[in-house]
Amino acid sequence: MLRFPGILAVREGEALALFEAIVWMRELGHTRVIFESYSQSVVNALHHGSYNDIEFGVILHGCNLFLHSEPYFKDAYVRRYANRAAHTLARQSYLVQNPTIGFASPDYLDDVLRPFCTSVDH
Repeated sequence: MLRFPGILAVREGEALALFEAIVWMRELGHTRVIFESYSQSVVNALHHGSYNDIEFGVILHGCNLFLHSEPYFKDAYVRRYANRAAHTLARQSYLVQNPTIGFASPDYLDDVLRPFCTSVDH
């Protein structure tokens, strides 16, 4: 685990979170992982190798080493809105009074996800 004294800037925090996630997935033995990030600056810096400061560069260099050593580890920038359906669904699940485990969709699922879906006429 990388350790930096003091308070990190948001960009360094995002990069460190990515680094820790990569390390964690490797330790768990996962071989096919897509790491999604809302931080476009981190993903761009990973792809273009543009590290402007020492802390950010050290973290991203570690990320790149691990990402390139695992052929099926990929990183991707995801717009925050693109993941909004998952966040909405996760928040809704906390409100369920009688959670069950099974294969049937919960009653609220259609109402929660409908605003995020588009219909396609065939």
